[in-house]
Amino acid sequence: MGSPSSETGRRRTEGPQHLVEVEGFSIGKFEITYAEYDAFTNKTGREKINPSVDNRESKPVTDVSYDDTIAYITWLSNETGEIYRLPTSAQWEYAARAGSTSSYPWGDEIGKNMANCRGCGSRWDALGTAPVGAFAPNAWGIHDTVGNVWEWTCSKLELKYCGEEKICASTDKESTQFVTRGGGYRHHKHKVRSAFYHGLPLTSFPFDLGFRVVRDN
Repeated sequence: MGSPSSETGRRRTEGPQHLVEVEGFSIGKFEITYAEYDAFTNKTGREKINPSVDNRESKPVTDVSYDDTIAYITWLSNETGEIYRLPTSAQWEYAARAGSTSSYPWGDEIGKNMANCRGCGSRWDALGTAPVGAFAPNAWGIHDTVGNVWEWTCSKLELKYCGEEKICASTDKESTQFVTRGGGYRHHKHKVRSAFYHGLPLTSFPFDLGFRVVRDN
């Protein structure tokens, strides 16, 4: 986990590069879509997010705060009888890398039309979200871990890796920032690397921030 000092675009907060063991888990192959989130708001009477957005079956839901994700995940767990949650930062990077050690799951260069980010060479670059699954998956069949939308994790932000990346943190402090991963369509290639992460307050809901869910095995 993390990046070597030689990686282009690396920040010191991505280190030290270290080995992390994670317990078995399942993770969504796609980011949660508007249609999936709409099923929750329709059932609960909660306000629909961005009702004017079209192609809701395929577009990743955005503008969701941490509390919005937890409300959806709690509902999903109750509906299905399974226990869902957000991934830890370590689980997210493990799944995104899919066994790779390079800057991106496919290598150290961003290439062309492999993802949605500023300068990625796709028709959505810096303009808006792409439909989930618009690009080839990584080696483990997981889509869109590079660009498109940032994704919430349940791990608290730390200035260097000290163990918080492996756990779901308590949300009892309003000042706490949590880790988001993957980068968004507005961001340049160095911010969509597998090792890159960013912290946000729990009340934030940028228009390029979404999430995907995990389930413990």
